[in-house]
Amino acid sequence: PGVQAVTWHPDGTRLLVTFRGNLYVVPADGGEPQAFPAEPRAKSRAQFSPDGRVIAFMSGGDLFVTEGAPPSDSTRRLTNIAAEGVRIDRFTWSPDGQSIAFVEDDMRRVRRRVIPDYLPDETTTIEVPRALPGEESASRRLGVVSLRSGEPRWMDLGPNRLDEIFTYAFAPDGRS
Repeated sequence: PGVQAVTWHPDGTRLLVTFRGNLYVVPADGGEPQAFPAEPRAKSRAQFSPDGRVIAFMSGGDLFVTEGAPPSDSTRRLTNIAAEGVRIDRFTWSPDGQSIAFVEDDMRRVRRRVIPDYLPDETTTIEVPRALPGEESASRRLGVVSLRSGEPRWMDLGPNRLDEIFTYAFAPDGRS
């Protein structure tokens, strides 16, 4: 994979680029990219906080944050929920940059199926969780985690965790 995502810094002077599972900060004037410290796990969906001082990204199914752009060695795991079949699907910053809302995707009860993979030179098969109509699908829940505490608060969305969460957002004041 090449470039997977590009995000502007809030001040417009640099870009956050996800390239081959690693993160780079690239000056908007075309200067030399600055790489994040390499880690064994690939990083994805990186975003600057609203003030641009913190970067959040997903790795190994969990959410991480790091100070600076590019960061020092201040990277820390913000959630610890990833397990076989459980991962964070997506996230968004609060307007004040003090917390992050995220969707947890739990695929443990979804039946696994073998499907063809046509991307390699030779067609192979891979096993993936894939529900057919009438079968149990993934369960989801919506959480909010504070950068200070690191403890997720789970939203009460009603009794059916199988309902898809299509969209979510913070109120403009960030309180709800």
